[in-house]
Amino acid sequence: MGVPAWAVAAVTVAIVAALADPEPFSKIAAIVGVAAATAILIAIGRLGDAPSGPSA
Repeated sequence: MGVPAWAVAAVTVAIVAALADPEPFSKIAAIVGVAAATAILIAIGRLGDAPSGPSA
């Protein structure tokens, strides 16, 4: 299943916005937020790949 395309687009927009922000503190906060969101999306993508029940 993987990560939805809209989620990848949202993270990409957040990264571009963080890099375009001239204020250093908010740039760091945005980059930390993007990293957290990426970790959550990876975890969600892996949950979709796990088997849902016994495979016997």
